[in-house]
Amino acid sequence: MSLTAQEVLLQARRDLRDEDSNNYRWPNTNLINYLNEAQYDLRRRRVEYWLDSNCSIQDIVNADEGNLSNNLLIDDKLKSHISSFVVFKALSEDDADTENLNRAISFRAQYEQIMR
Repeated sequence: MSLTAQEVLLQARRDLRDEDSNNYRWPNTNLINYLNEAQYDLRRRRVEYWLDSNCSIQDIVNADEGNLSNNLLIDDKLKSHISSFVVFKALSEDDADTENLNRAISFRAQYEQIMR
């Protein structure tokens, strides 16, 4: 089953504790960029997640503000890993906050689990 950018961003916002749409700390644009970066990183490191039934490598469907509900070419079982990458990148922005850096390290480790 496919996954949408909206599903990944909702999970990321829950993990970031940033769910008040009237006062987001991290703009959608930043999170979308991290989502796209996660897709490229995953494809570079684990190409088997991008193979179709004919063993051809699929193109990445970049997310943007206008197509958050379109299906990404990512299996939904990878949602938590992709979301963890997004959260890691967002929390890493705030390098003055030790708690956020510690949380970023934890979310990076969750993402890295899929690389094993």
